Amino acid sequence: MLPLLLLAAAFGALAGVGIRLSFGIPTVVAGHVLWNLSLVILVVRARMAGMDRTLVEASADLFATPWRTFTGVTLPQLAPAILAGALLSFTFSMDDVVLSTFLSGVGSTTLPMRVFSITNHLPITREDLEYLTTPDLLSHIMLMSTKQILEFLVVDLNMI
Repeated sequence: MLPLLLLAAAFGALAGVGIRLSFGIPTVVAGHVLWNLSLVILVVRARMAGMDRTLVEASADLFATPWRTFTGVTLPQLAPAILAGALLSFTFSMDDVVLSTFLSGVGSTTLPMRVFSITNHLPITREDLEYLTTPDLLSHIMLMSTKQILEFLVVDLNMI
């Protein structure tokens, strides 16, 4: 929790130094990008460490341009790690009420803040329950779609 407070304090210090920073959705997005970028870098670097370097060298031996090597060899190997990092950062952003609370301005509300405010007051109305189940349904649809796409890609790659 301390790093979240430090990140929020850094945004507050930027506003105090004279940098015109209006708190709202842009600061929430910037905070979440900075916070989750480390997770994505960690996952992608781990995949890069396990990549087969001989494929890149073979591509160079076949006179492929650096761009063609990147798009045809490197990026397909990194795609699962990039997708995993994106899903991980999405999950962490949905859980990050503290960062959203510190960086959102007056009148701007994120989904985690709304869910937190709904669950803190009793009784929960039918409208609140409908609001809570919609993101849950959407997240399940997204996860199942991702699973199906990954299974299709794995089966497709195994047939080659």
